Amino acid sequence: MNDIDSQVEYDDQPHPELEPAPPSQRGNIFTSLLKRFWPLLLILSVAAWFFEPWTTGAPSAFASGLTLQEASVRAQSENKVVVAVVISRWCASCQVYKRTTLASSEVKSWIGEHAVPVFLVWEDEEEQVDSLGVFGVPTTFVLDDNGTVLASHAGAMTPGSLIDLLNTGLENRSGI
Repeated sequence: MNDIDSQVEYDDQPHPELEPAPPSQRGNIFTSLLKRFWPLLLILSVAAWFFEPWTTGAPSAFASGLTLQEASVRAQSENKVVVAVVISRWCASCQVYKRTTLASSEVKSWIGEHAVPVFLVWEDEEEQVDSLGVFGVPTTFVLDDNGTVLASHAGAMTPGSLIDLLNTGLENRSGI
């Protein structure tokens, strides 16, 4: 026996206050948690209700709903490039990029004049996204009508930066 054990007195008597309560007195754990956390659940429910419309839909410039293949055919017939943007619903920066940069008048104008737009939501078009070799979102591609990547950028951009990328893609197409 060491010094600590010799200083501690052990009590072999039962201590009812330390025994678990019988099932009839314990109550339902779910009810207990619900009573404690109902404000948090209410806030999360309301947030989810507002969040869903925020994550749905493509910006108006990308509302055509074309696949990459359909866009390539159209780009060839119209002598344009394909601009493909890949996002994910869970990605906050994707949602901001979609609502700001992709919705800007400068970007809409550039796309209307020079490109056939494709808007891909990773969860919905996984096969098309995988064909582009996307590893992160948001990712923007400028493609020729054969699907060759002329320029790409992973991450959100300002309208000016996006237009610079789009112009680089257009210049690379001309150089081929």
